[in-house]
Amino acid sequence: MSLTSRIDYYWQDEFYTTAFNRPQDLIDSWDVVNAQVTLTSADERWNLRLFGQNLMNDDNIVGSYQTDPSSGLFTNAFLIEPRLYGATLGFNF
Repeated sequence: MSLTSRIDYYWQDEFYTTAFNRPQDLIDSWDVVNAQVTLTSADERWNLRLFGQNLMNDDNIVGSYQTDPSSGLFTNAFLIEPRLYGATLGFNF
C-alpha cells in the first residue's frame, strides 16, 4: 500500500476589478490552504482520499463586478467557499 499526502497554498495579491482603480473596486489580497491524504492499495485497484479545503476557514472576497446603468449598477461579490472536509473512495476496473 502507499500513502501520499499533499498540501496546497495559494496567495492572491490585491487587485482592482475595473480599469478605473477606484477604492471601491479594490479586492484585498487573500490566501487559502488545502490538504489531502490518499491511501492506495498495493495492486492499485482502490484508493481512499481524505481532504480539506480552505482549512483556515477564511471568508474572503475573491472577485466582483458591477453591472451597467441599464440594470441598476449593482455589484456582485464572489466569496471563497467555506471550509470543507470530505472523503472519496475510488476503484479501478
